Amino acid sequence: MEIATYSNGSVKDVTSLCTYSPVDGTTLNHSHTSVSISYKQSAVTATTSQAITVNKILQSIAVTTQPTITTYYTNHDIDTAGMVVTGTYSDGSTSNVTADCTYSPTSSGDTAGSKTITVAYSGMTTVFTVTVLQDALNSIEITTPPNV
Repeated sequence: MEIATYSNGSVKDVTSLCTYSPVDGTTLNHSHTSVSISYKQSAVTATTSQAITVNKILQSIAVTTQPTITTYYTNHDIDTAGMVVTGTYSDGSTSNVTADCTYSPTSSGDTAGSKTITVAYSGMTTVFTVTVLQDALNSIEITTPPNV
């Protein structure tokens, strides 16, 4: 709300009569640090500025380093150690968001083949792929001999 104060001490809401720079509706970015507000009555123009902070907005995430392990046998937990997930923001900056990500599914499942793992962070998703091999029986051992 913009309020004009007059020499006689009266005040008036002039919000709807003001002009703004940047213009109202402009998409702001990190280079905008203030908004100028002007009100003109007759030949007198009053201008003020308001400092602003434009928050950066997460635009995407990507797996920038694959996990150390990308091949599993069936029915094993997915291990994301070594993986790096990077967030890219509206101001062009990036940050490592790996610690705050969730993963789905968290198991290799019971079917061999290629499996897509979805990584989620702050409403964004990306994927990486693991290879799942069928678990095979290597040997069998008798640990307690039968009573005969």
